[in-house]
Parts: sequence; structure tokens; C-alpha cells
Amino acid sequence: MPNHPTPARHLDTRSTGGPLAARDYLPLLGRPGVEAYVLNTTVTNTTGSGFLSVAPDPNSREEYEKGTATPPARPVASNLNWTAGKTVANLVQAPPAEGGMVAFWNQGWEDVDLIVDFLGHYGTD
Repeated sequence: MPNHPTPARHLDTRSTGGPLAARDYLPLLGRPGVEAYVLNTTVTNTTGSGFLSVAPDPNSREEYEKGTATPPARPVASNLNWTAGKTVANLVQAPPAEGGMVAFWNQGWEDVDLIVDFLGHYGTD
């Protein structure tokens, strides 16, 4: 059964940091003990076709803060697909790696804006 914290917007690249670059990823979250996050992911400002992959990231929050993180392996699974000019959302249940991190991969060839809403998680609080 998922835990029920207050849902919140976790990321919106339209107002923080700019779009998610083509063929690149963003690491997010980072809460040890979580079995899976329940998220709503949305891509917008799409100029071509592509797909979003949400996958465990083996790095820790501390490794990113220290600049010692290495890019995780690029996943091949799709959590959300889009075409040019469309805004598309999808519910994702994403298991993190051991350190609690999840990577959001833009698998398209053009930059997109990414919105991630945290809805809850499975596992410990």
C-alpha cells in the first residue's frame, strides 16, 4: 500500500533550470528505504517525437553534490511517448536504486520541458 504524503510538484523545467536536453537525463529524489515512487510525469514544449524513460539511478545524492556521480546506463524502456507539439502526461511507478535516486531520461532528439509531480511512495517513511 502506498504511503500518502501531500502531493507536490517536484520539478518543472519551465521555471527552473531550462529544458531537459535531448538524449540527457536528470537525477531526482533520493530517499533511502523507498521501494517505488508514484509520480505523474509530463513533457511539454515538444518539437519532435521522443520518449521518456524513468529508471533507477545508482548514484547517491551525495555523489551528485560532490561531483563524483557517473552517468547511469541509458535505459531502453519507455514510460511516456510524445510527438511534436504535444503535451503528454503519464502516471509512473518508479523503483529507485539503493540510494533512492531515479533518473529521468529524454530519449528524444530535441529538448523538452519536464514536469514531475510527486504523488506518494511505497516503502518506509
